[in-house]
Amino acid sequence: MQLQRAILKHGNHGTYHRARVKYLDRYCNEFAGRHNIKPLVVMEQMEEVVRQMNGTVLPYDKLVE
Repeated sequence: MQLQRAILKHGNHGTYHRARVKYLDRYCNEFAGRHNIKPLVVMEQMEEVVRQMNGTVLPYDKLVE
C-alpha cells in the first residue's frame, strides 16, 4: 500500500502538479489501471487500454465539469 501511495503522490507532483479534490477519483482510477496492467508486455497493455476504451464517449463538457 505504501508503494502505491508513493506512486500516486509522485504522479500528482510530477504529472498533474495539483490534482483537484473534485477529480481525485479519476486520478486514482487512472493510476490503479496503469498499475494493474504493468505486469503485461507493452502490446498487451495497449490492447487492454483499447479494449477498455471501446464504445466509450467522453464529451468535452463532461470532461471539464
